[in-house]
Amino acid sequence: MEKKRSIGVTLFSIGFMMIGAIILIYFFSLAYQFLDKTIKNYSLSRLISICFLLICYYFIPSLFHFMIAIGLFKLKPWVRVILFPFLPLSFIYIAYMLLLYLYTKSPSLPFGKNFYWVAIAIYLIFIVASFIFFTRPKVKEQFK
Repeated sequence: MEKKRSIGVTLFSIGFMMIGAIILIYFFSLAYQFLDKTIKNYSLSRLISICFLLICYYFIPSLFHFMIAIGLFKLKPWVRVILFPFLPLSFIYIAYMLLLYLYTKSPSLPFGKNFYWVAIAIYLIFIVASFIFFTRPKVKEQFK
């Protein structure tokens, strides 16, 4: 028997996919912007450590978003196991993004300051809505 996916699960799956794509685009734009301006000024070990940090803070979270989106779309039971620890970690990720922006002397934002604040606000609303939506009993039944 084939599982029936609700429109809400489909929309959240698309939302996670879009957020993963935005973070991935942001990662590539930051990497290009940073490496283009500073590659001549730093040693190889410093460049490797900066690339490692960019991968940890942007590339890996985007992969998690893609993985969750695919699991939601296919109604895989393991996605709920990953989703609920991931949502609180997303709040920590948002706090990190805000602190990074507020405490750097000259933040360079590839898409501009307004995009950054709007993106964080939308992401925060999306995370809260995801938590509320995926704790509903009818939604839980879809993943059994």
